Amino acid sequence: MSLKLLENLNNYRFSKQDIDMLIWWIQTRKRNTWNYLNPLQYSVDCNINIETAIELFLTCTHYSDVKVFDVRSIAKCPNCDSIISTEENCIMITDLPKNCNECGLHIQPDFMDNFTDIIFKLIVDPFPPELTPTPPIGVSKQPATHLTSHKILRSDSKNVRTLAGRMRRLNGK
Repeated sequence: MSLKLLENLNNYRFSKQDIDMLIWWIQTRKRNTWNYLNPLQYSVDCNINIETAIELFLTCTHYSDVKVFDVRSIAKCPNCDSIISTEENCIMITDLPKNCNECGLHIQPDFMDNFTDIIFKLIVDPFPPELTPTPPIGVSKQPATHLTSHKILRSDSKNVRTLAGRMRRLNGK
């Protein structure tokens, strides 16, 4: 599945601009944020009404023909900010412990609305296979090791050693 599903949002009375902005916004998020998407950030980044942003995200969570998100609620202690409870596929924490395990604060369930974060997780690949660039032949996906001054100064390349020596002299070493 891909973000192509979002084209179905026009069936839910969202404008083409809203749909295009959401697709653009999702595709510009870094991979390490895909589990922590926030409609309020989307609203700020794209200058979209907050209610529209929230409605878009909830629609993309609830309806199968546009489902690209899962939702998660995280209740935090108002005193020490420790996570008290996490609920998947829910926007309310219903079963709260009476006390925070970290600081011991007694917590009233009706008090928790202001201390429950709602976050959205992207559950589809934002780049369809036809748009994912194929790396040229010979490109490696292996991570590079750290480049240290030791590696430069002990290089097999005379040009590298010469340039490094010049740079050391420029810096007074």
